[in-house]
Amino acid sequence: MMIDQALDLTWHTHAKCVRLSCPSMYDTPPGSGDKSLPVKFVRAVEACELCPVSSQCARQALAEQPIGVIMAGIPLPQGSWWAPSYRQTYSRALDRIAAGEPMHAVVVEELCAVRGRERCASIIARRALKIRRGAALLPTPIEEIEGGGNV
Repeated sequence: MMIDQALDLTWHTHAKCVRLSCPSMYDTPPGSGDKSLPVKFVRAVEACELCPVSSQCARQALAEQPIGVIMAGIPLPQGSWWAPSYRQTYSRALDRIAAGEPMHAVVVEELCAVRGRERCASIIARRALKIRRGAALLPTPIEEIEGGGNV
């Protein structure tokens, strides 16, 4: 990813992705179809939740329009900036996070608010509640995301 020199990137040192040093965790799988969307959204939120600089990350994503990565809890797959409907959805979600809105709420309202993604919305909303309560967070089991677990 090429970094725009006009952006102030001093916040990068505080980013969760930089501290964890696990860049592959922030890649979106190539050619992910609709079936993998709930998994992709839950994993993206898990990758970025509790990051102290998600609003700065969202601003950078809006400025650079990267593809194939997760930024500010939003998976930006191939085509996320090309198709007008995708561009509007991703831009609106990133705008809201850049303005300081909670990432979990934005993902639920903007990306999971489509018929058939209720399970995704429920899992992400529960994770947000656990964070507010100070509970320990573990990755969501894949069975739960795909419909085999309790929601």
